[in-house]
Amino acid sequence: MKKILIASSLVYDYIMDFKGTYAEHLIPEKMHTLNLTFQLNNLERNFGGNGGNFSHTLGLLNVSSAIITSLGQRDAEPFLKYLKERNVITNYINIVPNMFTSNCFIMTDSINCQITGFYPGAMVKDVTLTLGSIPDLDTFDFLLISTSTPASITKFAEEARRKKIRYLYAPGQETQRVTKSQLQTGIKGAEIIIVNEYELALIEKITGYTKADLLRFAKILIITLGEKGSEIITHDQKIHIASVQPTKSIDPTGVGDAYIAGFITGYINSLPLKICGQIGALVATYCLEKYGTQQHSFTPDEFKARYKKAFNKTLPQF
Repeated sequence: MKKILIASSLVYDYIMDFKGTYAEHLIPEKMHTLNLTFQLNNLERNFGGNGGNFSHTLGLLNVSSAIITSLGQRDAEPFLKYLKERNVITNYINIVPNMFTSNCFIMTDSINCQITGFYPGAMVKDVTLTLGSIPDLDTFDFLLISTSTPASITKFAEEARRKKIRYLYAPGQETQRVTKSQLQTGIKGAEIIIVNEYELALIEKITGYTKADLLRFAKILIITLGEKGSEIITHDQKIHIASVQPTKSIDPTGVGDAYIAGFITGYINSLPLKICGQIGALVATYCLEKYGTQQHSFTPDEFKARYKKAFNKTLPQF
């Protein structure tokens, strides 16, 4: 079985819906005195965070994963139990005394616009962690570096580059908080960079890098495009991956994480990039069809059958 190390957050997600649109309640000339209340529906607390989301989808695809991050001692036990029940390796999770785990409050309106409040909690201690503390580091097939604190994801990227560890860099929501030098550090050692259109624009603005510049450092640049699918760009090709039509669009939260886990599963199994992207697109749709970031599931046979229906070809064995 392939094995992935994940350097990214674990978060309790509170996911809520607003039946209207935020735009219809905003008065641009009164934004400086903004004071709004939205009546929300479907309050749920879920196990989330990019690290947890990656591990969930990787497990569905028969890939083992371990997570290096921090949990708060005051509410860590339910999360540890949840991860262990799903065979996620928890040996490298730091339990921080007298702190709460990170909490995220996500409100999505009827056209999938989101307002999010985030409490970092124990995640601020991720910067104290080190890849060098993992005794079996050389047994992992790949490293995923994604959202945590800007300092910690930069430290993980520096370590990975120094130790010549292959890694995927997906700064996600941290893109708006990292400095120019921190972004450059993450980018320069990456084998794969995955961003959405907005994150790419931020990277270009902060660093001055173009797509061509990013490909001077990374072998692969992937841009996710929502309903329009995704683009996989290398030095010599650009591959467009169509999105997979959902049976019903329920909740976009976590869809990007599902895509990343699907893509990397194909990649570490040496499948063609187009197939890697198609696996990512399909698991992203499974996630979109459920409320929450780790509620989607499928059997291997179900996945293969839906892949064939979506892309009119048989999924190679992996």
